[in-house]
Amino acid sequence: MQRSAPNIHPWNQNVIFSIDRLMKEIDWEPEYTFRSAVEQTFEWFMNEGLDKTLAEELDFSLEELLLERIRGGG
Repeated sequence: MQRSAPNIHPWNQNVIFSIDRLMKEIDWEPEYTFRSAVEQTFEWFMNEGLDKTLAEELDFSLEELLLERIRGGG
């Protein structure tokens, strides 16, 4: 349960945070895009062999298909 500022946004309501204002005010850009962060995390997961460790518990075939389509392979 989120408790950092319940008076700003109750835990049971949807909240969206944005870095747009910060980017504008201090002329900053994040090092990674959301897409590149997800791709890098997935590649790390596969390189570490975690797909095999959790193979019996988790099915990543949909994620693999989506990455293939994003990269233009499908």
